[in-house]
Amino acid sequence: MEKTNGKQNKRNKERIFYRESDKISIRVAKTKEKIEEFQKFLFQIYCVELQWRDKNDFSDGLMSDKYDGNSSFITVHFGPEIIGGMRMVRNSVMGFPHEKETGVQLKNLRDAVNADTREKMLKINNNNLREITRFAGKKTSKRVLMFDLAKGWYWYCFRNEVEACFMAVDMNLFLLCEKLSIPLKPVGVPKYCEGSWTIPSILIMEDMMASLKEKNTGLWKYIMDGFNIFGDWKD
Repeated sequence: MEKTNGKQNKRNKERIFYRESDKISIRVAKTKEKIEEFQKFLFQIYCVELQWRDKNDFSDGLMSDKYDGNSSFITVHFGPEIIGGMRMVRNSVMGFPHEKETGVQLKNLRDAVNADTREKMLKINNNNLREITRFAGKKTSKRVLMFDLAKGWYWYCFRNEVEACFMAVDMNLFLLCEKLSIPLKPVGVPKYCEGSWTIPSILIMEDMMASLKEKNTGLWKYIMDGFNIFGDWKD
């Protein structure tokens, strides 16, 4: 009886930990209004809260650039309020935002990069790649920085047949991913970018889910459970 109660208590703790509130919802911003709502949120985080970007560069209070027109925006909400989100940039003639800036060639990775990662990247079509940028969450909602955004990350990739993501990852976020068993693979040297030191990294989606299933089953179960995934996720 004690053993059964122990398992039940563990399940209850996991449920409380990952489902902190039934008010959490994860979506893809589709309309102009919803996209601008997210751009306004980014302005508050990057330009006001963190002061990583000059607010004078965005006179309309919306943080945007030339890649927005070729991107999808994942948003995490607490009730009606945005508390986190990220931008998924598709491949185009412009390339990916940080590929040239970091000196990384996704289809010709350096010999120093993990051999398995190099081989897998060679087999992936450019249309099945994305770069993740604008990865942000409110300080008061720390759980969103990985649990909910990792979930949105997975569901977007699953629905759009995305096999790998490139990202210039803030060093603190890189270490958090490592702690959570999300296997980011460095593919370049650290670079100061948009207010912090970052590590150019690749995440192969099949590697992420295999790692979580083996090493972090609570987060894996939360990601796979679609109870708070809403709306149309196709590009």
